[in-house]
Amino acid sequence: MQDVSVSEGDIALVHALEVNPRATWSLLGEVLGVTPMTVARRWAKLFDQGAAWIAVLPGPVAWHSFAMIGINCASPRIDEVAATIAQDPLAITVEVTAGRYDLLVAVLAPDMATLSWYITDRLNRIQYITSTTSAIATEVFSEGSQWRIGAISRNQEHDLAPSSTGIRPTTPDVSDVDRELINALSYDGRMSFGDLASRIDRNASTVMRRLDRLLKHGLVTLRCEIASSLSGWPLHASLQFRVSPQHLGEVGRELAKWPEVRMCVALAAERNLMVSIWIRNASELTLFEMKVLREFPHVIVVDRTLDLRVMKRTGHMLDEAGRSIGVVPIDLWSQVQPRQAP
Repeated sequence: MQDVSVSEGDIALVHALEVNPRATWSLLGEVLGVTPMTVARRWAKLFDQGAAWIAVLPGPVAWHSFAMIGINCASPRIDEVAATIAQDPLAITVEVTAGRYDLLVAVLAPDMATLSWYITDRLNRIQYITSTTSAIATEVFSEGSQWRIGAISRNQEHDLAPSSTGIRPTTPDVSDVDRELINALSYDGRMSFGDLASRIDRNASTVMRRLDRLLKHGLVTLRCEIASSLSGWPLHASLQFRVSPQHLGEVGRELAKWPEVRMCVALAAERNLMVSIWIRNASELTLFEMKVLREFPHVIVVDRTLDLRVMKRTGHMLDEAGRSIGVVPIDLWSQVQPRQAP
């Protein structure tokens, strides 16, 4: 893939789409101070080059069967194992790491039975895996859709924010038509309603209504992603902490607000808090760790890892620069677990 560079205007557009991934070109142009045509042209360039994209992933109500899985492999086969796991629709992120594990995989399942099957059956069938360590999430304090690249003002964010009545408490079923819509959006989260309608053979008003319903009920989330090599935060790292139960919520909620933090999650494990961060260089990992210990002296740092490569992020396959080169749609509702005989 050719070399890609981004301008300050491109980064501002990415930030705007982090706030409102399907904002109209008119609104984006008005807030960013350029014409709608300029905004559309900039996005087309970023998207076509794999530099930025709108990912589709399960929404807040679906994050109740989530696990982080550390995997060790026969050393010559690490990339082969990672590529195999990356093709699984339940594996939302696959990272090749330097640290305790060769791979760190985020898995999201529709229920605990499917998550159990994935951990105890699916992974055991993959050749060259030598060991796995799983930790199931008990609370997600933040995930990447809340992260901001830091290129526009609070006032601009306010002007871009979509009108919202909050997540509705009831959770409707996801139909086959909904799955077709989610799958189509996975390839281009800004695809027009007309193009989506043609893709799934439905009319545009039906598509608009169904997407609105999926978003309002928290079944799906749209997230603007950028290649980390172009973001100003090119390195990824993870830290695992041991926090007393009485302080876990407080620490998790506070760390979730820090600008480096992409994900903060409580785990049912001895290392009961995990944080994923984006940093500018390796030395910032130590600085982040020191800041945590200064702010929360009772917290114990148990482990830290740096990513060598992110092979898959939120359903998109990435090259070594973190650019999107393909899509494996995240599909919680597919029949990935073999049915048991009656």
